[in-house]
Formats: sequence, C-alpha cells, structure tokens
Amino acid sequence: MEQMTSNRLKIGLIFTYFGMLFACNKKPGEPPAVSIDKAVFEIQTSGGDSPLTITSNTTWKLSGLPDWVKASAAEGTGQTTIKLMVDTNAAQTARTASLVLNATGIPDVTVTINQKGLVDWSKEFSNFEFRDFAEVTDGYVLAGEIDGKVSFIKVTKDGKSILLQKTIEPNAYTTGNIVSMDTIAGGGYVIAVNASKIGTYGENNLSAYLAKLSPNFEIIKEKMIDYGTNNRELPHLIRSTNDGFVLAFSSSDNSSHSMNITKLNQDLTVVVPNRGLINQVSDLTVAPDGSILAVGSFSNATAYKYDRDLNVTDYHYGQDAGFASIVVSNNGYMVTGVKNNGANFDIHCMMLDTELKPMAGKDVMIDRAVGVVARVTIPLGNGGFAISGSTGENQDRGFTTRLDKNLLQVPKKELSFDAMFLERIIDAVATSDGGYVVAGYGEDNKVRIVRINP
Repeated sequence: MEQMTSNRLKIGLIFTYFGMLFACNKKPGEPPAVSIDKAVFEIQTSGGDSPLTITSNTTWKLSGLPDWVKASAAEGTGQTTIKLMVDTNAAQTARTASLVLNATGIPDVTVTINQKGLVDWSKEFSNFEFRDFAEVTDGYVLAGEIDGKVSFIKVTKDGKSILLQKTIEPNAYTTGNIVSMDTIAGGGYVIAVNASKIGTYGENNLSAYLAKLSPNFEIIKEKMIDYGTNNRELPHLIRSTNDGFVLAFSSSDNSSHSMNITKLNQDLTVVVPNRGLINQVSDLTVAPDGSILAVGSFSNATAYKYDRDLNVTDYHYGQDAGFASIVVSNNGYMVTGVKNNGANFDIHCMMLDTELKPMAGKDVMIDRAVGVVARVTIPLGNGGFAISGSTGENQDRGFTTRLDKNLLQVPKKELSFDAMFLERIIDAVATSDGGYVVAGYGEDNKVRIVRINP
C-alpha cells in the first residue's frame, strides 16, 4: 500500500512539473523571457481602456501603477492580455506614468503611458489689443489693434507659427477700433469698426465703418454708416448671411438712444433699414434657413428671431439679467445667460425650439460659489457645448466648462486659469476632434489663444 501511495505521489509531481512547463511555454533549459506588444500608450484627456498583451514563459509582475492608472491584472504567467484603465485628466498639463514589468532573471520591461492634459498648447501676443477671433481653413485669425490701427494676426492650426500679420489703413476715418469680424463664404472677412470720421464732426461723433477684406486682409469694399453731426453710430456685431450681412449697432443723439439691426447686401449697401427692439445686443447668429437670431436684454433677457427681411417672427422673454449668447442646436437653439442667485450670478442655460419656446427639461442652472460672466457659448462636435468667460470674486480669472447635449456639466472638464495668464476669455471656436480654442487676455496685457483638448 505504501509503495502504491508513493507511486501516485511521484506521478502527481510529474504532471504538476509538466503542467507548469506547458503553462509557461518554457522548455527545459530555455532562459526566461517576457515581451509586450506595445511599449508606449498615448491617451486622450478623457482617459479610457487600452489592451496590453504580455507574452512570457515565466511568471511576471507589473508595478509602478500611479493612482490614475489601474490594471485588470498585475501579475500572471504565459501569454496574457490585460486591460490598462486610465482616469480622466482634469489638470491643465499632461502627465506620464512608467510601469515596470519584471520577472526573475530578466531585465525589467518599461510600459510608458502619456496622457494629455486639458490644455494642448497656447500662444501669446504682445502689444496687441484683441477684439475678435475666427477660424479659417488653414488657421486662426485674431482681430484688434496695433499702435491704434486695425490689425490682424493669422496663426497656424497648431499655434506654432504666424502665417500673416497685417495692418489696414482706410482713408475713410482718422481713428477707430475694430469691434466685430466674421468670415465670408468663399474666403475673406467682413469687419465693423467704431470709427471717428474724417471731416468736421470731431472725435465725439463716431460712425460705423464697415469693410469687406480679401483672405490676405486687403480692402475690397468699404462703407461708412453715418446719420449726421449729432449722431453716434456705434457698431456692435456683424455677421455674414446667405445674401449679404446683418449689422447690430446703436444710434444716439443728444436726446435718445436706440439699438438697431440692419440688413446689407454684398456691396455693404443697406437694403433693409433699421429694426429696433433689444436695448443691448450681445450675440447674433444666422440659422441654416437664413433666419437671424439676436439675444441680449430689454429690461430682462431677450431673444428675437427675424426673417430675411428683418421681420420679427418669434421672440422669448426670460427672467435672467440678460442672454450672452445663442447657438444653433438640434431642433432649435441654446441660449446662455446669467441669473442672480442672491449672492452671485449663476450660469443659466436653456434650449429653445425653432419658435423660441422653452423645451421641457432643457433648463439648467450651473451654480457658482463665486461670480461669473458667461461671454461665449459654442457647439461642440459631440453634440455638447462649451461655455467660456470669466469667474472669481472680481471676474478676474478666465474659465471654461463643458456641457453634454442634455445641458449637464461634464465632470472634470472645467478650467479656471491664473489671472496673469488668462484673465478673460472673449471668444472661442470648436475644432473637428471635439476640442476647442479659446482666445482672451491676461493681466499682463498679453493676448493668448489656448487649445483645449477633447
């Protein structure tokens, strides 16, 4: 009986030995080895899961995992595919982790994980008074003044190089500052300038100077809107339409003030005279069907929809202090404003249908512990939105945050910049990959454009 038991034990040990050999794929006398199918992982800001295949003929262990990286298995034997799970990076800067795969008798194998931060790149400009911002096919354009003259700076899409810098010197006015710019279908730009006209009116009688520019910022057509010696015509916004342009401007004399919207043709000639209603226009946008949307304030937040002839077709009055922006969205429009919560101002976002009626369940308040000014909202490629402006007790820090398509704030996607770097964000444009670029200026008076990762 003892002999039989001893034989069974030997047989069991033999099977165990060969089982270990087969499991490790290691032949007798073969040196230990470990290899991986990928050594470097490039991870987006939002994180995610990535497979790592480990081929080995011995037992291995994975170490060096930071708190923002998890592995589905940290040790094993033979060929195994594990999952590396990377958390969202809520910081502005990128981060790197170096994982170590080790096994007895062989050199360590390093697995590198590089994850982008919320900020991809930034570029700054000195001695430039920034006013407006636009995206073009091969880059971004900043409009403003250099030494008091209307100027433009065009940079590449990666922000590394200046493609063109140009100053224009119209003959129609002595001094002026650009207040609005838009791109024109087929290339080029249209601008509106707050100008002091050459002539007898003096510095206090300002007029609206409009110009069409080529892609290289050469003046193609220019126009002054001027209603006489006792009037001040101050342009606020200009937008391209399918058949011309629409201009929002204020007109005042010694006794009255009015806000007007005017339609112009491609030659900058007024074809539909002034339409008033809103005290202050904060944003203009043109819908795909040619309708014109204007938001601002008329004692409270106000939104108006005009047809091509500037007849009001729909309107909405809200309870906010004022709407700051309006963008076209699925089945309607998204408006953003601010609402007094008693101590500070919160961001108020709501969806309106094509008749400017509030959509059920699409009215969201983003609570703020400190004050906020929401200056610009843009739609993103994933169906969500980005809201940017300034925050802080004195609204002295640029901020940007993201909402999903249901107007819910996306976790770990809010940025608040140092005031010296970016005190106020003035404008933003979306990028094709779901990210966006913001433009503004810091307390050091330098203009900065910042590329935000998806």
